Amino acid sequence: MPNTWCGRAFHQVDSMHERCSAIPRVCFGADVGPGRSSPSVGPRRWRACRRHRSRIRRAHRSCGAGEAAPRRPPQPRGSRGVRRLPGRRPGPRNDVSLVVLDDHLLREVLGGEQVGQFGRLVESNDLATTNLYYVRLCKSVVGARGGALTGGWSQERRRALGRRLLELPDSILIPPMRHTGYRLAELAEGGRISTLGAEAVAVAEHLDASLCVWEGDDGPGIRSAARAARVNYRTIPL
Repeated sequence: MPNTWCGRAFHQVDSMHERCSAIPRVCFGADVGPGRSSPSVGPRRWRACRRHRSRIRRAHRSCGAGEAAPRRPPQPRGSRGVRRLPGRRPGPRNDVSLVVLDDHLLREVLGGEQVGQFGRLVESNDLATTNLYYVRLCKSVVGARGGALTGGWSQERRRALGRRLLELPDSILIPPMRHTGYRLAELAEGGRISTLGAEAVAVAEHLDASLCVWEGDDGPGIRSAARAARVNYRTIPL
């Protein structure tokens, strides 16, 4: 009996060739000559038919429109590390490698006035400040009279300080209020310390840092709050 399936396959391949010029025409011959027989004719024709079917499938894929591309299996991900809160420095409570500066000391750093004891402090420690200290210094620069912080400065010098405040160096850390706001409220609840001082103590506690203030801003409220929070408190003369 003639192999009618292979004949149909030949016809399909020929029609595929007419639609896709990129596929070469395929012609198949007989496995054995006329009038001859061989025990391997059946298996050889079966293998040939399987090759015909694979070519038909390849032709269909190359001619078909909208065929989705095979997806690459997802790559295994590595283990994720533990995320640390921004600005949080690990270390013991007496670690003084980071200091929190009040607005008077921050003004001296940005203005380039770092001499004596304060100069040595700045050179040997990393620096931080608080949101409210930063805002109060900005208000002093923006104000017409300059306020207590920059009232004696010239207009040109104040403008230079304003540019430094706008481009605050990344080396001076200001923790976001969301990390210290609740603790600030707890410290200020008793009423013995201002919101300004409460944030200073909360930031120093959060960073495990020392709190340094200008000696003219020293007071019993901030000093006692720092002692209760076990924060190293220092006053700096200018």
